Amino acid sequence: MKLRPLGNSGLMVSEICLGSLTFGSQHTPLWDAQQIMEQYVHEGGNFIDTANGFAGGAAESAIGQWIGERSLRHHLILATKTYLPEDGDPNHRGLFAAGDPLFCGAELTTLADGLH
Repeated sequence: MKLRPLGNSGLMVSEICLGSLTFGSQHTPLWDAQQIMEQYVHEGGNFIDTANGFAGGAAESAIGQWIGERSLRHHLILATKTYLPEDGDPNHRGLFAAGDPLFCGAELTTLADGLH
């Protein structure tokens, strides 16, 4: 798979970014998600898109665990974002600048849990 520059970041990412919307859900159980990621990397992919709301947080956990088990931390580029928190607070809804710091730390912890 061909690599392309990611804007002016200096990073090179695969032309195809792997989406993880259903990873860890009933639609794409953990084992299936792992097989998809394995094949994607085998084909030269290095760019995975995720978010804290994908599959209720299960997608980030699945990705973090898989990366950690395979020692791929320094070989992949993750594009993540925060949205639709599920903590019940009506002020914690959607994409909003004031709320992002509240969830970025938790999101990074979810991804990082699998990396240790």
